[in-house]
Parts: sequence; C-alpha cells; structure tokens
Amino acid sequence: MKLSNDMIMRLMAAGLTKAQATSTAAEVAVNLFMPDDGKALMAEAKKQVDEMRQQAFTIKRDIANFSETLKAIVEAKDKYGQITDERAIQAIALYGALLQINERQGVEGDESAKSAGYIVYAYLGGQARQIE
Repeated sequence: MKLSNDMIMRLMAAGLTKAQATSTAAEVAVNLFMPDDGKALMAEAKKQVDEMRQQAFTIKRDIANFSETLKAIVEAKDKYGQITDERAIQAIALYGALLQINERQGVEGDESAKSAGYIVYAYLGGQARQIE
C-alpha cells in the first residue's frame, strides 16, 4: 500500500531523508510491520473515501445541471412571462421528470428527448405514433 504524506513526514521526523522516506524500501518496511488487520482497515477506508469522492462528484454534477435548469427557467420567465396555465406547468414538470428517468436508465441525447416529447405530446391530447 502506497505511503501517505503523513507517514512519509513521520519517517522523516524519525531521521530518514525525503528520498529514503519515499523509497520502495520504506514502503515495504512500513507494510511489513503493520498488522494485517491494519492493512485491511486501511484498504477499506480508502475504498470508502473513493466511493464518497464519486458520490460527491455525482452530487456536484447534479447540482450544476439543476442550476442550469433553474437559470433557463428564470431566463424563459423573464423573456416570455410567468407560465400561469396549470396544464402547461404540469407538462413541463412531466417532461423534466421523464428526462431524469431516462438519464437514470441510461437513455441519452436525442433518444431521451424524443421519448419524453412523445409522452408529453400524448399527455397533452396528441396521439403517440405507432411503433411497429
């Protein structure tokens, strides 16, 4: 297991040079004297940190997407006025929800927009096209 910066600093405080503390020999020695359960705990902690980083990245991306959506809504409201028709509001909410469902299911791009558009069109009273 690669040595952390903290462990390298501890080795240097104990008298090793930076080159010695970052060497493969130092890594082997530290791992040799660390109990096996300590190695397992460190590996598990690293795995959990990696998973949390991935979740944080996903949340950050979702917040950015949501922010862009809100900005687009505000810009449309400023340009065209407030949407007051309840059915139109429901159609927009349905379309957004369908896009999110498609994204979670791995449907992307034009295919996602088309399928969501067909459903909203049918919801508004249009007839969905027949797929043969």
